[in-house]
Amino acid sequence: MSTSAKTAAVVVTALTALTVLSLPPTASAQAAVGAFAGPASGSVSVTIAEKSAAGTAPACIHRNNMPLLKSVLVSNWCNKAMRVKVIVRVGPDSGCWRMHSGNVRYHDYHVGYYQKVVTC
Repeated sequence: MSTSAKTAAVVVTALTALTVLSLPPTASAQAAVGAFAGPASGSVSVTIAEKSAAGTAPACIHRNNMPLLKSVLVSNWCNKAMRVKVIVRVGPDSGCWRMHSGNVRYHDYHVGYYQKVVTC
């Protein structure tokens, strides 16, 4: 096994351990993974820009993160319908959900860890 392959295996193992423990990976670990992932495509930068443009959902949107189950329960206690999205760091986000008052949704994330819920 080459040195770069061993380094990649160590980085992936470390990130997997952090994900299991629900700890955020360090910037240097993310940079190391990015070095092995290859060049980023244009769609990735659009996704990052969309994430930064969305505002955090109001307090009437309740979140219950269950890191051991890799799942987030989102419930709408607002007096109106809201459009929300679960943001997962180092993993796929949920779609944009339209939730009526009293609705409850689950988002299971198999990689990464829960970051926040935003409006969309």
